[in-house]
Amino acid sequence: MNPTLVIMAAGLGRRFQDKNTAARDGAKQVAAVGPNGELLMEYSVYDAWLAGFASAVFILRADMVEDFKQSYGDRMAKYIDVKYVVQDSGNLPDEHEPVRRQNDKPWGTGHALLCCLGTVDAPFCVITADDFYGRESFDLAYKYLSAMVDASRGDGCLIGFRAKDTMSQNGTVSRACVDVDGDGYIRRLTERTKLQIVDGKLMDLNTGEALSADTTVSCTMFGLHPAFLPALHEQFGAFLRKHKADLSGVEFYLPTAIDEQIQAGRLRVPVIETGSKWFGMTHAADKEGVMARLEDFTARGIYPSPLFPPNHR
Repeated sequence: MNPTLVIMAAGLGRRFQDKNTAARDGAKQVAAVGPNGELLMEYSVYDAWLAGFASAVFILRADMVEDFKQSYGDRMAKYIDVKYVVQDSGNLPDEHEPVRRQNDKPWGTGHALLCCLGTVDAPFCVITADDFYGRESFDLAYKYLSAMVDASRGDGCLIGFRAKDTMSQNGTVSRACVDVDGDGYIRRLTERTKLQIVDGKLMDLNTGEALSADTTVSCTMFGLHPAFLPALHEQFGAFLRKHKADLSGVEFYLPTAIDEQIQAGRLRVPVIETGSKWFGMTHAADKEGVMARLEDFTARGIYPSPLFPPNHR
């Protein structure tokens, strides 16, 4: 079972969307940033393909699928097997089918991955569409996942970055901070939704805490076994029951779900440090810097231009 890449791209990207731009044009998942109009996620697919991943699953909103397939997916499909999964607020465990969100807003990263249940049947690496992880990160994930052959094994991996290397200069970011034990395994994942460098210090603006800038954080690059997905299904059901009085603003975060399984002793997750440099698009102002870095990579021959030439066989 060759490892699969799973790309979460259904988020609405509210912080990225310019107030004067139509929602569809402002979606960061489909912001052209490469020299030939490539999406940031295409660089992840390219790096994963070079690492050995043979398939990619894109998690999209229903209204994105056809345009995405014609504009981007078909050209990537010449290199790597491509599948699509739809995330919407009605894609719920059976007993919760009547429950929906206002404006059909997705339920978060945990729900996004849950939508792959029944589609992903091999060890997989899950990432977000608006992050650049670097080639070494995918090499490390592929090596780990290729050795994951026993379906009964309750383990996974996290490709970890230093917090100071994952901040935006244009506002706050969300990161899961990692407490690592002496053997290199995750002891605790703590979701922090408002981190920012303030006066040279890494601050959690929700709590007022000052954190070490060298704290290991998750940029949501996890390697997992498909056996993780049925357990995630159970967790999401419990999440809906817990919040049934008010489901309007809550989200089902993947790092939180992973942490719950770690605390229950159902999952062991080593942290694999990468030498790759992360960058991404959380805010609209981040786009200019991302474009400059990709242009530099192309000029230095790290990536071809165009990224996925159409004549590939």
